[in-house]
Amino acid sequence: MQSLSDSFLTSLNIILQWVAIVSMALGLSAAIALFFVSNEMGRRHEQAIAELRPKPLKERILIYLDVLDPQILELARTTGQRKFERLLTQAQVVELQKFYEEDKRKQYIEEPGPTLIALINRSDTKNPARFTITDELVH
Repeated sequence: MQSLSDSFLTSLNIILQWVAIVSMALGLSAAIALFFVSNEMGRRHEQAIAELRPKPLKERILIYLDVLDPQILELARTTGQRKFERLLTQAQVVELQKFYEEDKRKQYIEEPGPTLIALINRSDTKNPARFTITDELVH
């Protein structure tokens, strides 16, 4: 009877050791998964914060010109052309005027004068606007 009890206790002890080993392995797996999830969440958080930060003026002007007409920057780089005239919607004129209100914009884009202020009757009307980009913007 004693040997049966010892045998039972030994088996129970082995089972409990295996349960402990499996539990530790599961805990370690969960910790590793949590580490990777945490890193990914941190990366996404940093990316979201970076997207919320205002972009530098040069980058914003380059994006604006590329959306306005991708040929502007291409012509500026290949032919050296710096003065442009394009038909702009009211929203595009407003955005261009916002650039002109920024202090450092003369490094990148020059306002031609009152010709930019166009008479806009409807929001879908396009009006001619002239602007000059600088070498610093192109390079």
